[in-house]
Amino acid sequence: MRMKYSVAIFLLLPIFNGCSEYQKLTNDPPTITSINVPSEVLFGDIVTFSVRAVDPNDDELTYLWNVSAGQLSSDSHLEVQWTAPELPTEVLTIPLSVTVDVYIDDGIGGNISRSLEVRVSSKEYNITNKFIGEYTLVRTLSEGEHVEKVGIMRLTSSTFIREFPDDGIFLSGLYRLIEPYDYSNGTIQWIADTGNNPIDSTYTWNGKQLVITFPNTSSQYVYLKTGTIDELIPVNTKHTDNEEPIIQGNEEPIISINDATFNEKVLKAELPVVVEFMADWCPFCLQMKPILEDVVSEQKGRFTIAKLYHLK
Repeated sequence: MRMKYSVAIFLLLPIFNGCSEYQKLTNDPPTITSINVPSEVLFGDIVTFSVRAVDPNDDELTYLWNVSAGQLSSDSHLEVQWTAPELPTEVLTIPLSVTVDVYIDDGIGGNISRSLEVRVSSKEYNITNKFIGEYTLVRTLSEGEHVEKVGIMRLTSSTFIREFPDDGIFLSGLYRLIEPYDYSNGTIQWIADTGNNPIDSTYTWNGKQLVITFPNTSSQYVYLKTGTIDELIPVNTKHTDNEEPIIQGNEEPIISINDATFNEKVLKAELPVVVEFMADWCPFCLQMKPILEDVVSEQKGRFTIAKLYHLK
């Protein structure tokens, strides 16, 4: 009886071996050997994606690409062309993250996929992102003559604050670069919050020193970068190794607090405490600074103002 069963199995084996179920059971998935997707491109760029894969069973492979934004020339080849999204507006746009997926199938159950991210940005943003920080005015020229002037400038990738304390001048607003864009030199357009017409200036930049020239007023300002946004501390703020910053008012200090000292210096304070949530890059916060100092001076001993800074 055992001999009959053995012969039956032996005879059925070639039939089972040729069916699709047996192929699936013995099939190995393909392996990706290389994939080429750039990590960063500019808005509107046209680039090539490519992938290489091998199949251990020599099965014929099919390919399927998919992107979360932009346009593919084809979605079913080893190499495809992709057009990055166009710059959506004339306003400075922050980088966009695009997901690129590729799916490879051998037709009988074996498959493999990869997912990658592409950062899409504008050249203007890449340049102004390098400008971010705090600057100290080190030299001023007016019609070719040196002028004694104290000033501080703070830049994000799209906003500015220019302050001249001795002159009582405070300027804030938006700025943008004018094409052609270049890291070392070019044209900046300043758009103040006051609603005045935009003002153009030229600039030169070496990574540390930013020289701004206004042709319409024959004036030039030489700024030295003194800190990044994360390192910025408010104007007139002093730090010691073991103490929190104290913002000096006219006579009464305004304390600066953080998460660790909030309970002690606010909730357990003897005097009422007014907490001001502010950021060093916020023009309205900086405009309120002298007003608060005057209030503290006039209402000395009646309450305390505590500043909680957000620097990122």
